[in-house]
Amino acid sequence: MGARDEKQFTEPGFADRGKAELVSRARTVTGDAAWVFVHHKDLDVAAALVENEGLSLTQQVKFLERRDLNARIFSRVRSLDHWWKSQAVRVALAKNPKTPLTIAHPVIRSLGAFQLCDVANSPYVTRDIQVIVDRVLTDRLKVMPIGQRVTLARRATPQILESMLKGSPHRFVVEAALTNPKLNEKVLEVALAQSDWEVRCLELVVRHPEWGVRYGVRRALFRNRSLDIGLRRTIAQEITRQDLMEIVQIHHRDHTLIRIVTIEMERRGYPDVYIKGLQRRRPSAPVPAERLDGPRGMSVDELRAMMEADAAEGEAAGESGNGPVPDDAESPVDDGPPDPE
Repeated sequence: MGARDEKQFTEPGFADRGKAELVSRARTVTGDAAWVFVHHKDLDVAAALVENEGLSLTQQVKFLERRDLNARIFSRVRSLDHWWKSQAVRVALAKNPKTPLTIAHPVIRSLGAFQLCDVANSPYVTRDIQVIVDRVLTDRLKVMPIGQRVTLARRATPQILESMLKGSPHRFVVEAALTNPKLNEKVLEVALAQSDWEVRCLELVVRHPEWGVRYGVRRALFRNRSLDIGLRRTIAQEITRQDLMEIVQIHHRDHTLIRIVTIEMERRGYPDVYIKGLQRRRPSAPVPAERLDGPRGMSVDELRAMMEADAAEGEAAGESGNGPVPDDAESPVDDGPPDPE
């Protein structure tokens, strides 16, 4: 906003005018002289200024950015055509945290997708307004053209991005979302946990210079059944033992994943007995994919105890010459010679 737009022009004798004269003047003032009324602290003067049809659009928007306006003023703005017809005015109403919900709700529904995105990105909107904006935008995503979705994906908030990446998103939408500075790792992990992403969309994430190297994202990619088997085997080499155990517990019906984990454990020198035990103790109902700490089936502590027992057996077999000893097996404690009978 330029310096001229907010020029504090004061009419001669302004300070000597009474309240009644200021209220009367606020209804008709125009041009630069109106700026002093836009910022006037008296709410009666502000209410009179709302009736003024000679204000510029910049002055109207600046007036609605004030945090001291009351519900009566907002209600009057909502009822006057010379305010309501401007989309910039409606955006200012939606952004103001003092706007009552009864007014903000129809205002939000009257805005376009990009204006809603602008409101959602405002640091001053309340949580209630944010929820309404997210709901309205999510409903419109179903019928939104691909071009608008791509543009929106570059600017949307994390909540909207989560809705846009659900299901089977278009490749262009995924590519645009990956460039959005508001995208976070949690949103991307939740989206990748779904198995109906196209392979080429998954490959966009794998090859991305920022997201493709993050551990949490690569772990989520490994869990996705649609990812190429070769890429899953490569990523399995980067995942910690504990995470592999938890993933197998959750995706116990994904036989390809179990086989990949078995091969990886054998490569690391661990036996795969605990995976077979997990298959034998498979729960009757699958564990939800979004729960990494699902209590059904074998717990992580049970898996860890079984693996430690297997490592001890492997060590004993190595000492007797019957098999290899895992690299990270603990050394046995020497208790000394046996007691004589």
